[in-house]
Amino acid sequence: MLATEFYRRIWDVEPYPADYPAAAIAGGNVQPIGFALPSPTDVLSSLELSQMLLALDPASNVTDSVVGPYGLVTYGATAAGLKTIIYENGNPRDNVAQAIVTRVAIRRMAFNIASTMRELGNPLIGKAIAEICLQASDADYRLSFTPF
Repeated sequence: MLATEFYRRIWDVEPYPADYPAAAIAGGNVQPIGFALPSPTDVLSSLELSQMLLALDPASNVTDSVVGPYGLVTYGATAAGLKTIIYENGNPRDNVAQAIVTRVAIRRMAFNIASTMRELGNPLIGKAIAEICLQASDADYRLSFTPF
């Protein structure tokens, strides 16, 4: 019974290709576009893993990825960002890691996706994802999208 309900919901939100006009998504439900981006838990895990690896090998570099029906989103802390995160760890006034997690979480919400689509006109899904990756990126943390 649960499997049947799960698959019914999957088909309600069909995975449109990256070169599909975002405005033509059935019912205007743009939230699945946000699932192409890392979740707040993914981002936090990437930051923690980067810090652990840096402690073991200062020359290490790790990049994480989300593979979805639209393509590949790679994400991770920049070298400079990781140093800043480690330096400011525990500072309640300037918590870079918390700001990164919050920024990515907001960017993947439906209201931000819809707003980005309005700003871009009638973008293809891949263009919307690429733009949201740019919005969520800064000198400390980068996201990038490569369509299939």
